[in-house]
Amino acid sequence: MSGDVCYFNNIETRAVIRFFFLQGKVPKEIHTILIETLGEHAPSYATVKNWVARFNPLNAELNPICKSQLAELFCGVFKFCT
Repeated sequence: MSGDVCYFNNIETRAVIRFFFLQGKVPKEIHTILIETLGEHAPSYATVKNWVARFNPLNAELNPICKSQLAELFCGVFKFCT
């Protein structure tokens, strides 16, 4: 990315957080990756932790997204940064 600025909208950010959550990453790991990728535009750790809690399978607040659909969205998100 050498100097390019990358912005994710809220939906893209949540998709990335959920993708890493499904890979078994904990909020701290996810936040670190987002900081490395987005720098000062990364969501706060509290935001990442909140979304990971919402993605918990015991939380029926959100409808589940198929892993393949999420992977497709995730790949699309990173195309914005290349």
